[in-house]
Amino acid sequence: IRHIAVHRYLMLIKDDPLTKISSSLSIAKSFFPSENTDYRARAVREWSQFFIANHALPPMCQGRHVKIKSLVDDEDIQTSAKLGFDHKSPTQYVGAHLHFGYENRFI
Repeated sequence: IRHIAVHRYLMLIKDDPLTKISSSLSIAKSFFPSENTDYRARAVREWSQFFIANHALPPMCQGRHVKIKSLVDDEDIQTSAKLGFDHKSPTQYVGAHLHFGYENRFI
């Protein structure tokens, strides 16, 4: 959505470069109607300046700082899971028990 907003903003100011603020406000109202349009208009102008200088949009920072650490990433859980899987034979896994149970059921 940022790419489209920047593209439309650049097309609007190409036609009339004196209306940068009004162009960005109209883009913000059409693309982000439920949000603060002044902030989004300023963001569209900043994205456009960055795009002109770097031929790419600035990276998104949203969601970069995780507030809750996943249990999958916990080293203690990884170690205990690895040790648990290393000491079991393949027939002790849950899938093997389920498969064995279905074989005996239909015989």
